[in-house]
Amino acid sequence: MGPLPLLLLLTSTARADLPVVVLDLGEAAMEDRFHVELALLLGGDLAIEPVGAESLQLGDGDWLDALRPVIPAGHAVVWLDPAAERCRASVAVFNATRAEVQVVEVPPGEGAEALLALSVREVLSTAGAESPPPPPEPTPPPPESVPPRNEPVNPAHPRVGATATTPMNGAVRGGAIVQTDWTLQPGLSAGLRLDIQAGAHGLWLQPGVQVTRGRWVVGTHAAVVRHAWGYMVRPGARLGMLVPLSEEHIPGVSLTWLPVRDIVHRDRSILYDSGVLELTLEYTWGRARD
Repeated sequence: MGPLPLLLLLTSTARADLPVVVLDLGEAAMEDRFHVELALLLGGDLAIEPVGAESLQLGDGDWLDALRPVIPAGHAVVWLDPAAERCRASVAVFNATRAEVQVVEVPPGEGAEALLALSVREVLSTAGAESPPPPPEPTPPPPESVPPRNEPVNPAHPRVGATATTPMNGAVRGGAIVQTDWTLQPGLSAGLRLDIQAGAHGLWLQPGVQVTRGRWVVGTHAAVVRHAWGYMVRPGARLGMLVPLSEEHIPGVSLTWLPVRDIVHRDRSILYDSGVLELTLEYTWGRARD
C-alpha cells in the first residue's frame, strides 16, 4: 500500500468516536495479542486497520505531516515496530500544529504484549488522546461602561417657598420666596434670592444674594418698601440656619440686622418703627440635587 492510499484510509477512519487508530502491519504474531490487550484497556475505542509495513517508511515523518491537517486534534495513531528485538510501539498524537511521536518499549517475554499495551494507554492518557480536549472556558463579558452624563459644571437649583417676618414692633408680614443657587463645591453654594412680602404697613420687595455653607446661610439685600406715607430703600444683612426635612423640603430661621432704622412719627407718637432686628421663618421646596 502506497502513501496516498494510506492517507485516504486513515482520514476516513479517524472519527470523533474512535480517537485511536492502530495500524496492523501483519509482520509478527505478537501484533494480534497486542491489539487484543490494547482494545481491552481502551474499552473498544479504537480502530484496527491492516496496512503494509512498507507504507510507513519508519523514520520518515512525511506521511505524518500529510495526515496532521485532516486528523482531529487529540487523536492518535499507534503501530508496532516488527523489526525490533524488543517489544516496541510508536504512538503519534496529533494536535492543531504538529504530530508528536513517542516510542514505548518493554523487554520481551511472557506478558510483554499486555505490558506494552498498558504503557501505550498511559501515553495516550497523558497526551489526552482517549478523550477530546475540554472546551475552552467562556470569556467573561466586559464590564458595562456607564456613559458620562452631559450636565453643566455648576447646575442651578431653583427653589420657591413661603416666608413670615416679624420686626421688633411685632407687625407681622408674609409672602413668597424665589431663589436659585449654584453649587461651588460639595456643601458650598451661592445664589440669588427675591422676597416679596405684604403686611399692614405696606409692601416689601427684597432682592439679595446669599451663600450657603452646610446648614448656615449668610446674605445681604436691599429692600424697597412702600408705605402708605411713602417709599424707602433699606439695606439688611441676614444670618440664618436651615433645618432640612429632605432634599426637597427645607425649613429655616434667620435673623436680619437693619443698619438703617425706619421710624414714622405722627402727632408726637410713633406710627411705625422697623427696629434694627427682624426674625424670619421660611419654608422652601424644590427638586433634589443630582
